[in-house]
Amino acid sequence: MDLFLTMESLFRTELPGRTEMNWRRDASDEPLALRQVRHCAGSSPGSLGTMGTATPGDVFAALLAAHQVGDHWVQTSTQSAVKGKPGWPGRRACAAHVATLTAAKIAALAGLHLAGYRVRAGRAAAALAADAVAHYLADRRSLDPPAGLAALAFRLDRGGFWMFGLPRPGHDDNPSLGSGAYALDQAFHLGCLWIAAMATAG
Repeated sequence: MDLFLTMESLFRTELPGRTEMNWRRDASDEPLALRQVRHCAGSSPGSLGTMGTATPGDVFAALLAAHQVGDHWVQTSTQSAVKGKPGWPGRRACAAHVATLTAAKIAALAGLHLAGYRVRAGRAAAALAADAVAHYLADRRSLDPPAGLAALAFRLDRGGFWMFGLPRPGHDDNPSLGSGAYALDQAFHLGCLWIAAMATAG
């Protein structure tokens, strides 16, 4: 705001016949250079300090934080264990997980908006709906037979990496978070988040 006020004072001294009393703040009377500065800053004449539109990077950062919280802290152990199982118990667990995860993303975008970064509600709703569907389909995964994201990994010749670090049948292996399945799962979700961010703020 101080920058705008300084530039306005400079323009007032450069333009003959202009005084504090007759200086007008309408768009047609505003110097071109000052209008260009306002345009770059995302404001309009007479609206200094107003809300600027969130960029794809802003939206992606908010969605990434929400994803980390929603996929690891909000998701329950029961949802994580059951969401890939066949039948209605698996479907309900996966739907509950996706619902709470999407709620976390909505809260993150609302916080971004309240912080002064305008988020287009219609675009955000459509993007989050598509992201929720993709997340549900990805998490409805199993290995016997391969389904969901596991099926996609095997179809794309990533089956070996998917199985990397997973407990081996017939062995007393402990489950590990550092597995190929987890890495591919998170990579898929982050890719979907970037698409959602571009759709929301693009």
